[in-house]
Amino acid sequence: MEYSDVLSSAALGISVLTAGWTGYRTWRWDKPVVVLSGEQWMGGSSETGAELRAGFNVKILNVGNQATQILKAGWQLDNGTGYDFQFTFKGEEGSELPVTLDRYGHLLLDATFSLKGHINPQKFFRGRPFVEYTTRKKTTVTKYGPWEKTQIRAHFKSLWEADEGTHLDS
Repeated sequence: MEYSDVLSSAALGISVLTAGWTGYRTWRWDKPVVVLSGEQWMGGSSETGAELRAGFNVKILNVGNQATQILKAGWQLDNGTGYDFQFTFKGEEGSELPVTLDRYGHLLLDATFSLKGHINPQKFFRGRPFVEYTTRKKTTVTKYGPWEKTQIRAHFKSLWEADEGTHLDS
């Protein structure tokens, strides 16, 4: 083998490795990577005259190298019977979803609502945040956060019984 044969073989090997790495990087890293978390809380009591309210938020962070479109975000509440109650956020500061989330961008969505007359809080024992977004290939992905015990059920009994013994219908 001559020196030029060795050199051309090495150049061919390096170019194949470079092409492979570029393809892998594009496939693996050049896409939106969404990190999701959420919190829930309760408020109100009969002593202050405030109605019983539940609050939820979703924090969305895009740590990928591509922007993404957030189509829907909200909370899923589970009552253990296979029926899940879902509600979605409209957007922050009056803006409507969908919204574009640039790379390394974040979005915080908050909502509070009255529990009286809407749902029976005793039935929902766990909840989790969710987000629906698009990938670079324009496919829709729904990502769920971890299940956690709902504060709605945990705090419902003491707060609601303080409100003159009134209870929601099943």
